[in-house]
Amino acid sequence: MKITGLGFHDTYEQAAREIYLKPDFVSNPRGMEVKEKLGLHMEILNPSHNLFENKHRGVPLKYLANELVLYFAGKYNVSSLGDEASFGEASSFWKKIAKEDGTVNSAYGYLLFKHQAYEQQTQWDWIKNNLIADKDSRQAIAHINRPFHQYDGNKDFVCTMSYHFFIRENKLHMHVHRRSQDMVFGITYDVPWELLLMQCMVKELKSHYPELSLGSYNLFIGSAHIYQRDYDTIYKMLMNEFTPYRISIGSVNPIMHKEVNKMASDRNYKYKGGKNFFSFLSDNR
Repeated sequence: MKITGLGFHDTYEQAAREIYLKPDFVSNPRGMEVKEKLGLHMEILNPSHNLFENKHRGVPLKYLANELVLYFAGKYNVSSLGDEASFGEASSFWKKIAKEDGTVNSAYGYLLFKHQAYEQQTQWDWIKNNLIADKDSRQAIAHINRPFHQYDGNKDFVCTMSYHFFIRENKLHMHVHRRSQDMVFGITYDVPWELLLMQCMVKELKSHYPELSLGSYNLFIGSAHIYQRDYDTIYKMLMNEFTPYRISIGSVNPIMHKEVNKMASDRNYKYKGGKNFFSFLSDNR
């Protein structure tokens, strides 16, 4: 099933309504009832509309800001060292699924910006260099779920399979493949993060392709589901309007930026500069 919308707000509303009212299946993975659709395709035509507000439950900005700091700084620790920010501090949920060494598998920023996959090249660099070498490339892909995530007893089996970027007609398009998507909590953090990644890649490629702008975002989900515990939340959200809201990285690239690193190394640090995106992170986390 394909759902298309202008921004995250209307695409999400359509998908949530379809799954809640007309699920393909009601299944019970690990003994927890879910309504689900298999093979859902969500297309966002204007990725700059990357957040939404809703009187019952919009995108939770406090948690989102904390997670974005950790992602853009390439962190993967679940416990704090001194004043250092951590996934465990952002949400106690991470402590329940952390590995014995105190790290998390679903540290998307670490997997993209720090972990070196080939010849001391990160996956982010692979995508960027691939698109620079060939504007029409079909190989600009980052593998997020890796073979080393496949082990017995893994409590954090990474949901995102891959990020795939294309440039067509001077627009950057992003395809995301997700094996599993919680449509109440996970998606409200995953999609804004990925839509911001599109802005970052456009910025990094601008010197090579000055006319480059944002294209479409396409999310392909194996199992898009709503847990029984969240049925009432979705019902109340659908009774209220979804309104678009956005954040932009503006003139700076936040990936491993000194200000993001300061926020990640000191959770009490307050940004006092003039860059709106860093103000957003600092004010909301």
